[in-house]
Amino acid sequence: MTTQDYSFKSIQYFNQTRLDILPLMPLGKCERVLEIGCGNGATLAYLKENGIAKVVEGIELVPSVILDASENIDKIHVGEVERLLGSLMEASYDVVLCLDVLEHLIDPWAVISQIERVLKPGGVIIASIPNVRTFRVIWNLGVRGQFDYADQGIMDRTHLRFFTRKTALELLSTEVLHVEKSRPTPLARWSKSSIANYFTLGLFRDFFSVQFLVRAIKRDS
Repeated sequence: MTTQDYSFKSIQYFNQTRLDILPLMPLGKCERVLEIGCGNGATLAYLKENGIAKVVEGIELVPSVILDASENIDKIHVGEVERLLGSLMEASYDVVLCLDVLEHLIDPWAVISQIERVLKPGGVIIASIPNVRTFRVIWNLGVRGQFDYADQGIMDRTHLRFFTRKTALELLSTEVLHVEKSRPTPLARWSKSSIANYFTLGLFRDFFSVQFLVRAIKRDS
């Protein structure tokens, strides 16, 4: 992906504060947190301002949001994650955040391997990964014969890889990483998905889930 591939995105795409990851953050203050695809640094700024992280750094590809990011966080690495991760010090981060970013990469498995290198032993990666196994996608593909891309969401035209819960967990389950926790992101209250999930007793929860949050820990060597 190049910076031009994201030129159609609205500013809101880059400035979301991801409070839904807070239950997955390690207890106590983290010395150093790195976010891949940090946008304008809103999530990292929140972690630092609220005493959850001491030093926050980000990797960002899109130039139009980098100035805002540099004002919100301690250090910004500009460019492609595949190239930049190799220049970062080994075992230097307590937490690496990959929030809706792995699906945008040509080879997310190789990037996970690089993240393993920069994580401290006992450090964690927290990822949010869109779920392609939703009723809407299945209906459009299986019944309507359509696999149409959109400007955002699960079928975002900048997505290069697609995951289900099973394959998302497999991505973060390696010889070095162990998945500790995973859960779907919450359903909006009184939404059609929330109501349908209630009346089906949660048996089809994966089909209503837009994305999954996954936390994996780096094993002590």
